[in-house]
Amino acid sequence: MHFARMLIAFFAGTWLYQAAVGNVGGVLAAIAIPKSYFEWFGREHSSYGLALLQFAGFGLPVAVLIAGGTLAAVSLIGARRASVLVLLFLGLLACCAFSVAATVLHVQAIGGDPVSFLREMLLPPWWALPAAIGPWAGFAFAAWAASRRALGEV
Repeated sequence: MHFARMLIAFFAGTWLYQAAVGNVGGVLAAIAIPKSYFEWFGREHSSYGLALLQFAGFGLPVAVLIAGGTLAAVSLIGARRASVLVLLFLGLLACCAFSVAATVLHVQAIGGDPVSFLREMLLPPWWALPAAIGPWAGFAFAAWAASRRALGEV
């Protein structure tokens, strides 16, 4: 694979993570949820409401965007699928690591506890798991679909 295509695949992964998780996910996370939504679940079951909200309002849309962007990048770059997928994944991972590090530094700068923030980011509560695994599930689906397409099964 040419060096230019390697760079394109890596930066496509970083751009994809930033666009899907940072920009679109940030907009989706900023949508105000009416208080009546949580009242419907009741005080003792509010975590179920949060889990459903994280799945439908963040995890699923981000997963679909990552999957579509990954499949589009694999098709457009036009090199070996395995190489493109590895470099896209490394780009996604690098952008995720950068955003975690930048957020931890920001939390520390404003006087917060960066260790507890990092612990909560790496070990989220159960109701936040749909949002935490959304980008990675989208990539896994796209890698699976690309491998099936390469084998001629689709």
